[in-house]
Amino acid sequence: MLKFIAAVMSDTTLLALSKGRYERLVAEYLRALNIDVSTSKTAPTGTLFINRKLVRFKYMRDAAISHFVAHKLGRMGFAGSHQVLDARVHGTATHLNDLPVLKHPSARFAVAARPEKMNALAQKLRDGETVTLSTEYVSSARQIALQCGWSVNFYRSDKGMAEIDAGEHPEFIDGVAAIVDTKKTLRNNDLDVVEDLDHLAPIWIHVMWRSRPDLATTEHRIVRGVLPERGPRNEHAIQTQLNAWLDGRHAATIRASLRRHRYDEMSPMIDVDAIPRL
Repeated sequence: MLKFIAAVMSDTTLLALSKGRYERLVAEYLRALNIDVSTSKTAPTGTLFINRKLVRFKYMRDAAISHFVAHKLGRMGFAGSHQVLDARVHGTATHLNDLPVLKHPSARFAVAARPEKMNALAQKLRDGETVTLSTEYVSSARQIALQCGWSVNFYRSDKGMAEIDAGEHPEFIDGVAAIVDTKKTLRNNDLDVVEDLDHLAPIWIHVMWRSRPDLATTEHRIVRGVLPERGPRNEHAIQTQLNAWLDGRHAATIRASLRRHRYDEMSPMIDVDAIPRL
């Protein structure tokens, strides 16, 4: 895997790096590739020496990286699995290739609520009643609800506002579907994770790139365990092969994992056991 990612990087002209949640983990991953990058505080932009080639890098908001990479050939970046999924659902990542490379050691999706609403929220979900949850990550939260068989109306909050909305408006919002790590943001808004509604889905960090169709090398195919065909493959074929776990056309696999729940155009959350590891 590291050899494959290094080969993709050799064709990169601009590397987009997250200055948020994933910065330290991505820096450690790059060091495993013998690439030493400065922190966002010491050098928000600059150049790296990758495979005897100078490559520009730029730190930016992780939520913007998927669209930034997909917009122009030669760009590469790192973002969370929820951000990749959101870009696909909204059609802003048509030409994006990606692979999950790192699992965040502590961040995960969970449902939280004010203490006086926690038991009622859990009971409503068990009874199949409809609840309202605020979230910044509607696409991922909807997938979780489908997998769990919940009936949920999602209130799309602005950046950094989901926990605030749930904490300040308990009369309208039952709780929040959020990415939880230290729980500091939850505590600041008088919220806590509901028992049995923690660790609903992990957060994976994906490496993303927009490559030329003629980059359909043997290693692209080997990543997914399939023997290569002769000749180049188009971007759509590469995308389908590398992202079977996010591709709604793989209906048989998706329906099998959701056989007890309603199926729509979105695929299930990534099966952690099926994801390639370093």
